[in-house]
Amino acid sequence: MDDVVYGNMGRGLWEDPTVSRQKCRSPAPGPCAEGTSGPRQCWGRRTVLVALGLSATAVLCVIILSVLLARVSQSLTSTRKDLKDFRAELSLATGLQNRSCQLCSTWWLPAQGSCYFFSQAQATWAEAQLLCLASGAHLVVVGDPEEQNFLERNNENRTSWLGLRGIRQLGKIQRYLWVDDSQLIFSYWNQGEPNDEKGVEDCVLMLSTNLWNDAPCDKSYSWICEKKPKC
Repeated sequence: MDDVVYGNMGRGLWEDPTVSRQKCRSPAPGPCAEGTSGPRQCWGRRTVLVALGLSATAVLCVIILSVLLARVSQSLTSTRKDLKDFRAELSLATGLQNRSCQLCSTWWLPAQGSCYFFSQAQATWAEAQLLCLASGAHLVVVGDPEEQNFLERNNENRTSWLGLRGIRQLGKIQRYLWVDDSQLIFSYWNQGEPNDEKGVEDCVLMLSTNLWNDAPCDKSYSWICEKKPKC
């Protein structure tokens, strides 16, 4: 029950207005705000703090994204360079492969990095060498058993001139020399050794049996040309 102060001034009881006014005053402000600003200031500061937190988070996200994008861009640049180098190497390899398929012209057979022509016509050893030279080639130089086997498979049992010739001194063959001036290392002689007839300039051919034999250079036989492709 509110305390009311009454007075008596001869006109009856009356209520003291000072006490009533004190009872009607507003309550003290709450703990959210300092001073007497009220709850609006409390909510305003909270909003500012939340906004600052969100801004800081956004800035941090932007920094992280920038770093990630920089790394991704660097990685893409490196990948593009690797792809470019790979395409260049692939193009070069493909070009060489395509060219290798066309290294030897028509009627020439490829083997061991060379092109070979097996004639069906006949000519002397010197004529055959000139015909080979006219095609940018020379009479075949047989360097190893693998090349010999290739010639056997494609000579079709013909007797053909090779690029080998005997060098005579004092009527006897001193050595055999290939047309490219290389020494005789590999041989496949008939009966183990060549003939050594006096006074005859000997040239070497491959018989129909695929064995080698020397013969007079002015006789006419088929021939085999060999040349290196121009790449």
